[in-house]
Amino acid sequence: MSDILSAKITRYWHILDGKTGKPADKHINSVTIVTKQGKLGDALSTALFVMGVDEAINYWKQNKDENDAFEMILITDDKKIYITENLVDSFTLQDKYKDYHIVVVTL
Repeated sequence: MSDILSAKITRYWHILDGKTGKPADKHINSVTIVTKQGKLGDALSTALFVMGVDEAINYWKQNKDENDAFEMILITDDKKIYITENLVDSFTLQDKYKDYHIVVVTL
């Protein structure tokens, strides 16, 4: 087998960590933001992706009562879905994701 075929494949994406200059790697696969302001949602989805789960949850808790409040869903590479409490009733998990664990984020 050639070296090219046996080489480890590393995937990179367009969201960079400003501290390292490298692709953000906080074990988050997806960030969904629900807010009334589209620009805010776009900025938050990128920022929270870079922050990682713990910092993202703390940021949500600190900004919960602000004028620019938002809700979020974080999906991690260890098959966990973190969803803020106000989205739980409108969230349905498809059967193909039944092995994911849902964690409800509350204040």
